This record gives sequence, structure tokens and C-alpha cells, in this order.
Amino acid sequence: MLAPSGAAAQSHPLARVSWLVGCWERTVQNRRAVERWYAPRRSMMLGTSQSIRDGVARETEQLRLVTYGDTLVYDAHPASQARTQFRAREVGATRLVFANPDHDFPQQISYTLVAPDSLVAVVEGDRAGRRPPQTFQFRRAECGDVDMSPSLRARAELEALYGDLDRADEQAFTARYDWFGAYAAPGYAYVRWALPGSEVTVTDPAALRDIGQRIGTSLAQLRPRAPRYAALMERVRAAGDTAEVLVSGRLSYRFTDDAGRFGTAGREHERGTVERWIDSWVRHNGAWRLVRTWVFSDEVFMDGRVIVRDGRPLAAEPR
Repeated sequence: MLAPSGAAAQSHPLARVSWLVGCWERTVQNRRAVERWYAPRRSMMLGTSQSIRDGVARETEQLRLVTYGDTLVYDAHPASQARTQFRAREVGATRLVFANPDHDFPQQISYTLVAPDSLVAVVEGDRAGRRPPQTFQFRRAECGDVDMSPSLRARAELEALYGDLDRADEQAFTARYDWFGAYAAPGYAYVRWALPGSEVTVTDPAALRDIGQRIGTSLAQLRPRAPRYAALMERVRAAGDTAEVLVSGRLSYRFTDDAGRFGTAGREHERGTVERWIDSWVRHNGAWRLVRTWVFSDEVFMDGRVIVRDGRPLAAEPR
């Protein structure tokens, strides 16, 4: 859970949006739409938008609020569509506004808490000028009758396992590789395709630990401080005794650049990585076991900017 203290707690962007946590619903004719926001974990806050018919919830859109430095980003991933990010323009005690002027529609998304149990969401801004703003009125609802689909039931069962991963990396930068090995089924494969030219498939837990040690050795040169890690399930798809989980793992840390490698000597920086991967699970004798991990996306950020995506530099290091 996000748990900074004192003034830092109040200034952190996610600490100012706790009013959004919970389930919000709207009913139109025979359809019920529910938007659910989970309590934040360090630098991420997950949400889902679902359409419910006949008491069965179907995931239609995955949502995230992610912090890059002091910037809050709204990440929307509708089913069968590309992800789109919107940067915060306003983060307040009762109102959130996000914008992306390069998107076709919408270019702005806002949430306004008009009463403790009443929320208004507005999507607007059409580059072609043909769509008017759309307004959605929600009321606060109980979440107990939402998690009814097989995928959401699998999410609830796997939540504790990913919680172990979340907590493990509080003590070590590379504990996730031990976590993969701990839950691996016989024949488990770790496949890394995120960085062009460095594809790797590992099936031996000892070899996974070696990867973690090498990464830890590399990071140690920066003498990192205050490491923070969040491993969040973005999407779960389950069928029978199998499940696939789309995961975001975000590592961040601070360091002082004494040698001036990234600009002025002595300057403090925040740096980290965001990895996205798919875990394949099988349930055997009532326990979930990990069959495969496929890492397909890797981002490096520094001081609030993504500077490398999948091995390709996007911007120069801060000077």
C-alpha cells in the first residue's frame, strides 16, 4: 500500500486521489457499467471498467494511474485497442483532469467528485471536431457483486501470490527472479523478448538467480537509495484451471550522481524501470503454478521522463 508520511504523503500525486478508490456504477436500461479503482501501491493505482449483464462482469478496459517523478499519468487500455496515456493537468481533492492533445478522441478525461457518493466523468476533445463531450454520472456502489467472472475470481486467488512478489522486492532489487523460481512448475520457461538482440529463454531457477545477481551488481555502481517496487496485475484471462496474467513491474530508486555521469556532479536523480510481462499459470491440486513468463516490454525512466523503450533511446539523459 502507498504509505508515505508527513508532508510527503500529502504532496504525492496518488495520495491526493484516494477519493477515487472503490466502485462507481451507472445503469442505462438493462446494462450496468462499473468502474473500479483499487488502493494505490507505491507508484501505481489500478482500475477496471466493466460492463455487467445478467449479473456477470466482463472486463472491457484496464486503467492505471502511474507516477513518473511528480507527474501523474492516466493509462487507458480498452479491450482490443492500443494503450493511450494522458498526462495530468489538475490533481485535486475533488477533481482530476488528464490530457493528450495528440490523441484523436478523447483528448481530455476528467473526474469530478460532486458529492461523497456521486462522481461525474467527462471525455471530450475530438481532433476532427465531430464528437461532442460525453458525460457519465456514477454513484458509489458495493464491490462485492462485481467480481463474478472466472477471470476476476482467478485474479482474487492470484492476488496473494503477486503480493509476495511485491513485498519481496522491498528488500532486494532482484528478488523477483527468486519469486519466479519459487512458483515455477516443472518445465517452467522465462522468456525475455523486450530488448532487441538480447532474447533469452531460461528454464533453470539457478540461472534465473544469476540474472538477478548480475542486475544487482550493475545497479550497485550507482549506490541506489530508497528502492521501491510494485508488481501489479493489469489483466487476467482465465479458462478452467489455466490463467494468463498481464503484469506491470515498476522499480524506482534515487541516487546521487557524484561522478557527473548524467550532468552536474552531485545532483540527485530518480531512475527506474517499468517491465511488462505475461505469466501463464496452471492450477494443480488446488495450487497455482507458473508455467511461463514472457517479458515483452521494458522502459527506463529518469527524473519523470521515459528515456529508453525496448532498448531504443527516446531522449538524452538529463544534463
